[in-house]
Formats: sequence, C-alpha cells, structure tokens
Amino acid sequence: MKDPQCVVIFGATADTGYRLADRLVKSGHAVIGVDWIGSHSKPLEKLGARFVGADVTNPAEVDAALADLPISNTAVVAYLGGSPVVNSQGNINVINAARSAGISRFVLITSIGCGDSRGAIDPFTEAFIGKALRAKTWAEKHLRSSGLDWTIVRPGGPMVRRPTGKGELFETPYITGHINRVDLGDVVFNLLRSRGTVGKTLAAIDRDKAMSTTADPVTPAVI
Repeated sequence: MKDPQCVVIFGATADTGYRLADRLVKSGHAVIGVDWIGSHSKPLEKLGARFVGADVTNPAEVDAALADLPISNTAVVAYLGGSPVVNSQGNINVINAARSAGISRFVLITSIGCGDSRGAIDPFTEAFIGKALRAKTWAEKHLRSSGLDWTIVRPGGPMVRRPTGKGELFETPYITGHINRVDLGDVVFNLLRSRGTVGKTLAAIDRDKAMSTTADPVTPAVI
C-alpha cells in the first residue's frame, strides 16, 4: 500500500493532525479524525473529514473508531499527548486496535528524547518532560513488536514561529532541533505516501534548525 485511500488520525484536532487532515482531504483521501469526546470537531468536518469522539484510554472506544474500515487501504496515524497514561497506554490501545482490525500501516508520532535519542536532549528538558518521554518510549517498543508496517516519527521541540515549509526527516537518533507543528503535518503527509519509511524511526526537524549531537553532518533521509 503506497498511498492509503483512508487515513485515521488520532489527535486530529491538534495543529499537526489538522494540517495532515487538510492535506489528505485535498488530495482525495478519506479522513477520519479521532479525538476526545467534546473536542472541537467543526473545523475538521468543514474540511470534509469525519469526526469520531473517543477516549483513547478506553480500548472499546478505540476499537469502535476503527470498525468497518477498508483495511487493505487504510493507515492509522497516532499523534497523542498529555498525561503519561495517554502517551503510553493510549497509544498502545490504538496500536492494538489497528492490529485487531487488520490495518497494517501505522505511523506513531512521539518525540526526540525517546528511546535511543535520549542523549539528544539536555538535562533540563529531561527533568521537565522525562516522564512523558518514557511513556512514549513504551509505546514505541510496543509498536516495533506489533507486526504492523510501522514508522515512528520523533519531532523536535515545537517552533513557535510561523510555518517555514522546511520540515525534514532525518534517519539518526543523534540529532536535535525544532519544527513548527504545521510543518510536521506536511512531513507526515509526505511519508504516508512512501513505502520507504516502513520500519524506520525518523526525526522530524526544520532543516535550518537541525543540529547533530555528534561530529557527523546532518543529512535528510531519502524516502
């Protein structure tokens, strides 16, 4: 499956999820946006996406959100954050539901500082968001062992300034930097259309903000 006909976005009302939904709908994809019950769904529905309210910490609600989909042409993107239980068990529930539904393509968005990229963040950041990073790392480990056609995207820190259109993917854990969350949506849109990202863990950073944590140069991944 190179170009999924349907994409389910968990965390669709956030800047990245909304941007991804916008790009997908305009490209002719069916989009289902899943977020908390009570989330502001009207902007997504105005795009032409279908909104489903669900508590991702409740496996039954996650299963219901993925019911009756064309599994051979569907991909799931999980862009979840907040509490440690959402970062870990929420993401794990989505992974399990996709596997149970027979959906093979899965993109998990976590953060630089997870897993083998822990050394890319400074001690202050580790102290501030370490619990969230550890929770997301558990989700990464679960996805790798799931048997799905997975891709893990670790964005750099959020860039407050306006989108630059310079978001890039880097295939190394030894990199740090920032990326605007709208640009992150564009990055995920592009990787969904490529089989070259399956089984890879990629950092997402604005190419003008990318910094190596080693002596090696930073070079964008070829997808």
